[in-house]
Amino acid sequence: LRSPQRSKPLHKKRGPGRSRTPSCVVSGSVELVHGVVLATGLEGRRYQHVCPPEIDAVFDHYNRSAYEIYLIKRELDTVENQITDTERRLRAKDLSDDSRRQLRYDLRELDRRYDRLRNDLYAGERYLDDLTDEARARRTP
Repeated sequence: LRSPQRSKPLHKKRGPGRSRTPSCVVSGSVELVHGVVLATGLEGRRYQHVCPPEIDAVFDHYNRSAYEIYLIKRELDTVENQITDTERRLRAKDLSDDSRRQLRYDLRELDRRYDRLRNDLYAGERYLDDLTDEARARRTP
């Protein structure tokens, strides 16, 4: 997500050395704050409910949607590693026919799981695009 120029800090610190969370007061750019909430979700961080109640639910929804994409990407990485490992094990010369058959079955199942996750990722990313468009429509003048 690209962020437009900002005139005020986007984060506020919660004491010395503490983690940073998105600030809700950003020089009239609700789009920018929504972008930050989406970005934190994509980075695997959860929204900390620092905004006023009238926008808190929207920000939470945006962050949760982005966080789901983060989780899908992690799962894709895991499945990809499992596929690589299964393919490596299949190359072993001393496998019994039953073991080889089981590994091929496992590999097909992993491939199916990977394809489902890719479809989920695609759908989730399209949904995030819709949320970004929604944030632009909500932007203050």
